[in-house]
Amino acid sequence: MAASVRTLCVFNVAFVFFGCSSGNTERNPGVNGVAATAGGKPGGITGSGGAATGHTGGLLGSGGAQRVNGAGGRQQGTGGAFSSQGGSPMAAGGGNPESDTGGSEGVGGSSAGGASNTGGAVNSGSGGSPTTTNYAPCPAVGMCKIMPLGDSITLGVNDATARETWGGYRAPLWHLASAANHSILFVGGMQDGPQTVDGQSWSRNHEGYSGYSIGTGGQSLAAVSTQALAANPPNIILLHIGTNDAEAGRASAASDLAALLDQIITAAPDALLVVAKIIPTRNDQGPNGGENGWIQAYNATMDAAVKARSDAGKHIILIDMYSPFAANPNFKTEYIGVGELHPTEAGYAVMGQVWYDAISGLLH
Repeated sequence: MAASVRTLCVFNVAFVFFGCSSGNTERNPGVNGVAATAGGKPGGITGSGGAATGHTGGLLGSGGAQRVNGAGGRQQGTGGAFSSQGGSPMAAGGGNPESDTGGSEGVGGSSAGGASNTGGAVNSGSGGSPTTTNYAPCPAVGMCKIMPLGDSITLGVNDATARETWGGYRAPLWHLASAANHSILFVGGMQDGPQTVDGQSWSRNHEGYSGYSIGTGGQSLAAVSTQALAANPPNIILLHIGTNDAEAGRASAASDLAALLDQIITAAPDALLVVAKIIPTRNDQGPNGGENGWIQAYNATMDAAVKARSDAGKHIILIDMYSPFAANPNFKTEYIGVGELHPTEAGYAVMGQVWYDAISGLLH
């Protein structure tokens, strides 16, 4: 996001499609960790039982796929997200993309209790990998290179602090990895954030661009991603993009994202691409649920886009950043800053936890 005042530039855990057989406006980092709730981690997101910090039953274990305390799996109910009855993303009969009932893939869960097959990630079994059994994006020895890729939320804009503190979700993610003795290295052409995390130096690199959209013109990830990936090849890519498109109400967002996914996969075919359903804003007023209605409809399109590429053998997974924020009834004040778009320190901590839960099983 550039320096204007609203062009973009928060846990219930991540819903994941595991595969691989397979504005400029600035608005908020956090170093505080997020405590796990009941359900915990036996198995984590890559194993059986729980989502890592989900409720009993978990995200990939038995029970519901996303809203674990709901009665019926994930996504939209009857009618669909973008093309529900009446044509509106949230129209009556169209189903809420974060609904507790109905579920796009059937009552009771995403696919018989797991994200893909029973218990594990893609290949069934407790402790399964988020990709194929033998796929390991991180080197066996040395640092796993992680590229945070996105807009000002990836940059770490915090409405309440000065830029030198903008560690965003990267700082709490680093804290969690370091506490578990994982060796990671953030890569990218920019550096932001505090000089130390937990009193120790850390890699502050990233590819977060204030005000950038998905794929329209020069101020877009499509314009910079190929070069960024070539300059600093990563093992894992963390992609969160679309908030500025939400502000613009851009109808091409879903197709733009599909093209961007292909561009990233082509540029870094051996890296794991972790795609996030984007976080809500403070704005859910107006037609079709305001910006948050648009975001829910946009997020709903990611399931098919990621699954198609996963089914084609690409190293790509999908996680849900929206629901962990929306699960908190006070998320608009606790997780989102006064600028309406960027997370607070607590919100960035939620993001860091969700990212960590998605990739921790791959780290050494």
